[in-house]
Amino acid sequence: MLAYAPLLVALLCFAGTSATPILTRQNALANCLAPLTPVTSSDSSYSSDVASFNQRLEYTPAFFLKPTSVAQISSIVSCAASNGATVSARSGGHSYASYSTIGQVTIDLAAFSNITYNNADGTAVIGAGNRLGDIALALNDQGRALPHGTCPYVGIGGHASFGGFGLAGRMWGLTVDNIIGFDVVLANGTAVAGVTPDTDADLFWALAGSAPSYAIVTAFHVQTYAAPPTAINFDYSWPAGTLTSSNAAFLFKSFQDFGATAPKELGISYTLGQGGSVELSGVYYGTKNEFENVFGGFVDSMAGGYSTSVQEMTWIESLADLAGGQSLDTSGAAESRDDFLAKSLVTPEGMPIEDEVLQSFMDYCFNTTTSTEWFVEVNLYGGANSTINALPLSANSFGHRDSHLVFQMYASSSNYAPPYPDEGFTFLSDMYNTIVEPMSGTWGTSWGAYVNYVDPTLSADQTKELYWGTQYDRLASLKAKYDSQNIFSNPQSIQASS
Repeated sequence: MLAYAPLLVALLCFAGTSATPILTRQNALANCLAPLTPVTSSDSSYSSDVASFNQRLEYTPAFFLKPTSVAQISSIVSCAASNGATVSARSGGHSYASYSTIGQVTIDLAAFSNITYNNADGTAVIGAGNRLGDIALALNDQGRALPHGTCPYVGIGGHASFGGFGLAGRMWGLTVDNIIGFDVVLANGTAVAGVTPDTDADLFWALAGSAPSYAIVTAFHVQTYAAPPTAINFDYSWPAGTLTSSNAAFLFKSFQDFGATAPKELGISYTLGQGGSVELSGVYYGTKNEFENVFGGFVDSMAGGYSTSVQEMTWIESLADLAGGQSLDTSGAAESRDDFLAKSLVTPEGMPIEDEVLQSFMDYCFNTTTSTEWFVEVNLYGGANSTINALPLSANSFGHRDSHLVFQMYASSSNYAPPYPDEGFTFLSDMYNTIVEPMSGTWGTSWGAYVNYVDPTLSADQTKELYWGTQYDRLASLKAKYDSQNIFSNPQSIQASS
């Protein structure tokens, strides 16, 4: 009985099946799942099995399952749905809010690690249990590539479902923009292979940007690209103490302005660290001479005191370099964990952050004392040549198609382990507001947040507006169509319209 205590607590709050006695449903769910050997809190492996990347937010699902077939996932979801339990799926477990283990029933997708490539049309089918590093290696073996993030241990599940930004994104689009089909298990337990715009336009649209609110994705069908023959990895770094806050603000303004016309082959980030360190880094997918022609004028305008690294590499060498010392092969390696909070900001195209606001932001970052270990990474997302912005908003349910920069403001506890300091919340909130408060009048409703940098401190209204904007009403309508019982839910998932 004690093994199912977390579910009992959760079911006390579940209104959808209140007519059925709680203990009856609890026992019925346990019996239904028993043939699939769920891990529960009485098992010795439970703590390690349910552990999240972000230790600040740890959840305790009543049943943790490791299916090896789509049929088993169908059975699990059917059991949960018939007994009023919520379900979450874990691909890599990197949800910033630990939402991949928030379900009363949690499904681990690690066994779904197949990758098959079709040489005839350049498409691939990628199991939802794969991590980005392993995907990159497998596709590279075929001379192919896919736009995605740089952290090799991140699972494709949430990454691709909610967007999937990476340094090749301005050239090829987001990961989600290159999905041509999904294999899924729906909220009633039905397995559907090959959901495409032709087979079910509504479901495909919802999945491509918001999948975890509608289904368990077991595989992604994607269009791949020929791996670029050369990639120029570059890094210009100013150590802490080299720049003043005014220097850093001017450099950011130059970065912001340069991005407006930067070629699509360029992926670039501005990273601000503790003590005022600054790094301009990224990749140019072309030759070194082409990179120098593109970037030379920008370099000439930069403040001195920086160190430089510009290296010509292959596609896969570039990804390995961007991984920051982590192996692209994630098999058998222990992964580090963190204890952190993050906030994100997506700025609108054509409305740059004003000079005075940039200066206030830099003054705050340079002068505010905090016990946290923090950084701010700002990626160029848009510009006139960006493939991401070239797609219409109607292409899928991703919420941002007219944006310029994506901020990630990230602060960890001092030793990257609990407890997280209360002042960390205030530190990040105040940092965020140095930009948002003075710019919101100019931006109106055209700015937002990136759902893969999920921020659990956002309210329900903020979640709707900042993550999905005008997409939300259609998403809410489709939630009612495909998951009216809210089986796939978390505090920031899509809520069905009434």
